[in-house]
Amino acid sequence: MKLGRRKFLGLGGAALVGLSLKSEKKIEGSFVNDSFQLGHLLRDRAGFPAVKHVEKVPVVIVGGGIAGLSAAWRLRKRGFTDFVLLEMNQQPGGNARWGENEITAYPWAAHYVPVPGPKALYVRELFEDLGVLKNGQWEERYLVFSPQERLFLYGRWQEGIEPAVGLKQKDRDQFQRLENLFAEFRKSGSFTVPLELGALSQSLSNSAFLQNFRISIALHFPIGSASRVSTRDCFTGT
Repeated sequence: MKLGRRKFLGLGGAALVGLSLKSEKKIEGSFVNDSFQLGHLLRDRAGFPAVKHVEKVPVVIVGGGIAGLSAAWRLRKRGFTDFVLLEMNQQPGGNARWGENEITAYPWAAHYVPVPGPKALYVRELFEDLGVLKNGQWEERYLVFSPQERLFLYGRWQEGIEPAVGLKQKDRDQFQRLENLFAEFRKSGSFTVPLELGALSQSLSNSAFLQNFRISIALHFPIGSASRVSTRDCFTGT
């Protein structure tokens, strides 16, 4: 049986269509705790209803993220309770918020922190209050492996989140300068928190530190073991 040129091309085109790449299945989902619209009301100077009640307090903590909650925790630990914490979302916690289903609680975002060293006095004190650290020993049910991170770049996956492919030499030199700077600070103790215990307050001025730190690339801090802490266990409300 002979095929004409036109019929042959038609069959070949159909075959190529069948072999063409199909579009990936769309991932269903949406953002949660998405409340930037409320924040934009202040930014855009939107009109608000007239004030009907005025309440004065000595201290106002704006924001119920981990920084605001930590401030409230520290004030209460010091015996000061005449403060108010303001949070625009229905749930406090910021990037450390959590959710729950019929099986377990789960984190929405940043629930993982490096296991604090002996000089991280405030963090260790917080973990002691939460029952994560008991008599100098870490509760194993709160310990997890270090997060594994990968970067998809130029059509391929690579380990870590610092790009290893497609970099120019000046970019590689910049990464190397950053690593050298980290190594110097770690050796001197400049990364110790609280700062009053670190070498930063003794040997480096803030302006010099910030000038050295002005590097226009994404930063990645490798960590060892990690501890999972939920604000649900820290605070019961605002």
